[in-house]
Amino acid sequence: MMKRMVAVLLSVCCLDGIAETDVHWTWCGWGGGGWFWSSAADPANPDVFYMGGDVNGIWKTVDAGKIWSFVNRGLGNYVVYSLAVAPSRSQTVYALTENGVCASFNGADSWTVCRETMRSAYDVCAKRGGSVHAIAVDPQDDRIAYAGGGSGRAVKTRDGGRTWEILDYLSSRQPEPGERPEPFSGAGYGVITVAANEMDWANYIRIQKFLSQEGEDWSRFTSVSTRLFLPASAPKGIAATIVLQSGGWVWKEGGMVPLKPGEWTELTFPMNAYHNPKQINMIHLVIRTNGKGYKGEIAIDQCVATGSGTIRMIGEWDGLDAEGWIVSPDANTKSITRAFAVSRQPRIPSANGPIRTIAVSGADPRVVLICQERYGLFRSTDAGRSWQHVREAPQGATCVAWAGPLAPKRWYGAFGRSGVFVSEDDGTTWHSLNLTLDGRLGVRDIAPDPKSPGTVHVITTEGFRGYVATTRDNGKTWEKTSRFTAERPANPTLPGNGATGTITGLSNLTISPASPDRLHLAANWNPCFSSDGGKTWQERCNGADITCFHDIRFLDGKVYGAAMDEGTLVSEDDGKRWKALFPIRWKPGLSGHHWRVLPQRLENGATRIICTLSPWAHGHDFPVKVIVSEDGGKNFTEAKGLPEYRTHANTMWGEGHGRALAVDPKCPDILYLGIDGDPEKGNAGGGIFKSSDGGKTFARLANQPKSLRMFYGLAIDPTDTRRIVWGACGEGAGVYVSEDGGNSWWKTPNLNDWIFNVEITPSGTIYAGGSRLWRSDDSGKHFHETGTLIPGTVTGIAVDPDDEARVWCSVTTWSGDADGGIFESLDGGRTWHTITGDIPYRKPLVVRYNREKQELWAAGPAVFKTSRQSRSRRRRQ
Repeated sequence: MMKRMVAVLLSVCCLDGIAETDVHWTWCGWGGGGWFWSSAADPANPDVFYMGGDVNGIWKTVDAGKIWSFVNRGLGNYVVYSLAVAPSRSQTVYALTENGVCASFNGADSWTVCRETMRSAYDVCAKRGGSVHAIAVDPQDDRIAYAGGGSGRAVKTRDGGRTWEILDYLSSRQPEPGERPEPFSGAGYGVITVAANEMDWANYIRIQKFLSQEGEDWSRFTSVSTRLFLPASAPKGIAATIVLQSGGWVWKEGGMVPLKPGEWTELTFPMNAYHNPKQINMIHLVIRTNGKGYKGEIAIDQCVATGSGTIRMIGEWDGLDAEGWIVSPDANTKSITRAFAVSRQPRIPSANGPIRTIAVSGADPRVVLICQERYGLFRSTDAGRSWQHVREAPQGATCVAWAGPLAPKRWYGAFGRSGVFVSEDDGTTWHSLNLTLDGRLGVRDIAPDPKSPGTVHVITTEGFRGYVATTRDNGKTWEKTSRFTAERPANPTLPGNGATGTITGLSNLTISPASPDRLHLAANWNPCFSSDGGKTWQERCNGADITCFHDIRFLDGKVYGAAMDEGTLVSEDDGKRWKALFPIRWKPGLSGHHWRVLPQRLENGATRIICTLSPWAHGHDFPVKVIVSEDGGKNFTEAKGLPEYRTHANTMWGEGHGRALAVDPKCPDILYLGIDGDPEKGNAGGGIFKSSDGGKTFARLANQPKSLRMFYGLAIDPTDTRRIVWGACGEGAGVYVSEDGGNSWWKTPNLNDWIFNVEITPSGTIYAGGSRLWRSDDSGKHFHETGTLIPGTVTGIAVDPDDEARVWCSVTTWSGDADGGIFESLDGGRTWHTITGDIPYRKPLVVRYNREKQELWAAGPAVFKTSRQSRSRRRRQ
């Protein structure tokens, strides 16, 4: 047995009954590789910026982007679409994620989840592409912050995120024709559907509630109030409340009140209209539309009798019928009630579309502006207590930004395809700055220079296209650029494109308040910096790793990786630097998502490299490819014999991918490839394909497992290489075994879990990862559950070949939430301890053990390794 590295016990606690060991992980990715969406600058230090991505959390730089570092400790969700730093205290940072707001008060060293903003509470969650700068901080008090979610909901905190209040900005807008309103109060309201003709004083709609035959004593009440709503498309109407008294059936009317379409109207009946209101037995609401017919809806909310006590006759609307209300025409009228329905509305106001930006004036924190995708611009001058819908503002509001202290009432706005506008009166009126947009481009983000009034930077986008535009004379002239200088060491996929590149997928633009010549651009794969006020841009992504790796392998001191988007990579210095093997430049039909990589040492001393990939479509349904190099990656050729189509039926991610690759341990020329997908009209589907010539040609096995829906699950038993194990998902999920090289298959009878990965030890023990980690000691005939792990999906499995009792696995979840973990067992899976430690991404898809260097690697979004196993070995019985 190889000499073991001394393990150091750092600390142990307990996680759901699992011993937790503190482990340090070292980042060893390369930087770039995903979509960088959000950006924020330290208001006092021009070297400090923050950046958020779509899968891997938040990074911080303290040297203007030369090196980025993960700052994810305590972050509740790894999908970060908006960031904000407090102007009054730069250590306070807020992040808007796909599951609410997180707050940091120590410069992002650690984060606290603001639970009231999560999906399960107020649901103030970021939306991909929709959230631009959807979180803002009061310029004078870092405990006061505003956030807006993908639902259009806006909230405010006054205590640093512990508690939040709803901002009802939507009530200030005019409802659209036919639109149902937000409830005036409570959980909902009733809706009646009517068809009434030629209504006048004798022809009206009547809604009534019967109390009792004998009547009720209402002497303790002073009034009865009700609210009605006519849609904006309805004709003007009038309504009244009528209260009936038994004993002669006396009725009194509260007076006809005009109903203004598109607004809630309150009707009030004074109970002193009755000298002795002790026999009240019926309430009527009567509505007519001044001689015009009306076909449509009428909403009723909050019918309440008030006084020394309160009766809420319409409150939490579970149904009008249950509360004794009925709808009917008057016996002598022509009006007809055609239908009756109840609409249950949410308590919390929301809109159809995200809040794109919330911004606060640096000169007057009472001035707050909201850009909402559907309804446009809203404005408050009392810190969110009341709102004005700025109906005269241009269409397509995406971002507004305060100009700075030298122009305290000036704001600049990005209004999509309407262009760039400026306001000189705190957002009340706007006029164009005359930026001519190319094609279908729209203005997404805007960054005014706070020290130079009239200097404004914007980004324009449409899909992946776009550019940065700058005016230095308040819109008279504009400069445009979309080029950057490549950071070669940090981005190995770029040298094939030359020393410069085109900025794509522009998302956020941030200017340093301390040094406005410094700007940061969060954009797809290539985050960039400018140090000359936007004239030139340099790619700076070193350390900002967002690459989605699906495989890591080791051979002869080198590390090989397969990554979505970036291709097949190699590192010769244990992950410090990487270079691209394939592709080295973009090529249709070959550039795309790489899934598996397999390096082999050949008898002639050369290195064979086999990788699987799914080309990007770009309008074509390119099939899955296998690429083979026989000279260490200098040249690659495409394998033959694979399907010429892409599968779609019964696949994990909507289309078939070659995510499974296994090699015969005794004959490196024999390979098996797994592609998910059932047969469809015109094709035979995916399945298992075999190569006997080192990956040059493949042929589909004549017989296949029942389920072809799979993830990573394919392995060959080193004790009998004719035994192949397949892990399947969906209908027919479980483990399938062939003992004759794939000619026939049988399914393990006692395992029906979705199996995402399988691993076989040198002695033939099979591990299968699904909702649990399963183990078989009899070649797959029976499986039993290993020791308890946390909830999630086991996707990564690794075994120490020199000590099979030492097993590692990773547990992932399929949302952006920061849960999951990495686990180690020293007794073959009977018991586990977590070694998640300080890894910035808690739920990697892949774990691999580097036998040569005795390192455990974890990959998924980004790559990390640990060589200090922070747990002393237990003495085995």
